[in-house]
Amino acid sequence: MAGEKNVNGNVEILFLYCDIKDAEGNVVAANYYPLGCLTSNGITKNNETKEGTITKCNKSPEPSYVRSSYTLTGDAVAIENDGVRASYNAVSDAMDKSIDENKPVFWKIETTLEDGSKETKFGKGLLTELSRTAPADGEVTWSVNLLGIGKISNTDLHV
Repeated sequence: MAGEKNVNGNVEILFLYCDIKDAEGNVVAANYYPLGCLTSNGITKNNETKEGTITKCNKSPEPSYVRSSYTLTGDAVAIENDGVRASYNAVSDAMDKSIDENKPVFWKIETTLEDGSKETKFGKGLLTELSRTAPADGEVTWSVNLLGIGKISNTDLHV
């Protein structure tokens, strides 16, 4: 079909907005940090609704939306970008900071389409689960679950 864009999962990179530290562990900046090449991921959108209020003039009101959220799950392989090793530690530090400050994390997924163009989606949410596997003779992989807040956006939410 004309205008159709194919997407392969192996061209999606997950980024998390977090502190970037130097070799001594000092925070030198904050920006979106590439965490891994997604080997699988899923997004499930959720919408809470409420019943309409019955009034004298409206005996059968329609329900309405209360809140939108989503669940993002992903498995990733650690990547190297500009000489910086994306790591479980960066995700873990961001998760700990988010919990300590009771604030959501900001994320983006950058997808390279078949024609070479990039599509970027942004969101914010609470990291609810994080795990890492580091086999002696294989690639470091990790998994993440995130409870999204609000809607997924085409523009950066961390501005």
